[in-house]
Amino acid sequence: MSFALLVILKGILLGDKMIERKTAAKMPSEEIANVVRKLNEALSKGDIETLMSFYAEDATLLSLNGKFQGKDAIRHNWTWSLARAR
Repeated sequence: MSFALLVILKGILLGDKMIERKTAAKMPSEEIANVVRKLNEALSKGDIETLMSFYAEDATLLSLNGKFQGKDAIRHNWTWSLARAR
């Protein structure tokens, strides 16, 4: 399974407690690379929970499938997309 992944890091929450919003402009390049690596690993494994850990409750995902607002809608999109890719 492969996905083309374009990551816009503005608004992605990082860290176990997910209390701080960081934008790509404020993140060191190695931290950005680590986020992208974790996202790619989660995608290749079909790990929805890890994917969802990067989204805030009020996040918006723009994809080829449309615009998804809120974590529930984003989870539904990823679940559908990953199932379809298998």
